[in-house]
Amino acid sequence: MKITVLGTGSLGATHAACLVSLGHDVLGVDIDPVRVDSLNNGHSPVLEPGLDDLLTAGLQAGRLRFTTSVTEAADHARVHFLCVGTPQSADSWEMDLSAVDSAVDELVAHLDHGDHLIVGKSTVPAGTAQGLQERMPERVAVCWNPEFLREGHGIADTLQPDRIVLGIPDTGAGPAAGETVREIYADLGEVPFLVTDLTTAELVKVSANAFLATKISFINAVADLCDATGG
Repeated sequence: MKITVLGTGSLGATHAACLVSLGHDVLGVDIDPVRVDSLNNGHSPVLEPGLDDLLTAGLQAGRLRFTTSVTEAADHARVHFLCVGTPQSADSWEMDLSAVDSAVDELVAHLDHGDHLIVGKSTVPAGTAQGLQERMPERVAVCWNPEFLREGHGIADTLQPDRIVLGIPDTGAGPAAGETVREIYADLGEVPFLVTDLTTAELVKVSANAFLATKISFINAVADLCDATGG
């Protein structure tokens, strides 16, 4: 299947390379021409073990390339994974969704034929996907497929996930979106595939992040207790 990946940071570059390894034809899109040039030469923007080799294999197979052109992305495929960054403020829970809005709006402006599916993977507040869907033209559906990648284990967590979560819209496009994403991940084998509404999929990711932060905070407190007591 032909697929685009919008945003080629740690998440996007890893996802693009892994999709190629599953047999898909992938075009990665980024606004940074230096990053795009580096990726087209098989060099990852992050230190992710094995990613350079996976990128190089995809490039040499002719099924992976990167561009700064959204027009080219719109022409390349009808399925578009959204992997742009959503940085969180250092002093609040607020996320910067400007990259999400910009990437989606620019892409949709160039979608001049056929039905399209936008598959969000970025971490976003609950309600973001529904808000995007409400401003899409009728032929563009939005679903949400949150990522669960650990640093240094991104490839394994993509190709050997313990579950796939997909939030679909409560419209006629929902079931078709679900079947398309199932087809994309078909070669992963018997992985639990959990279909939810859009908001639940967003909350699954936010909850997973919050639980990780809770575990880290707890064990840091235990370490402080050990220091204080000699344990």
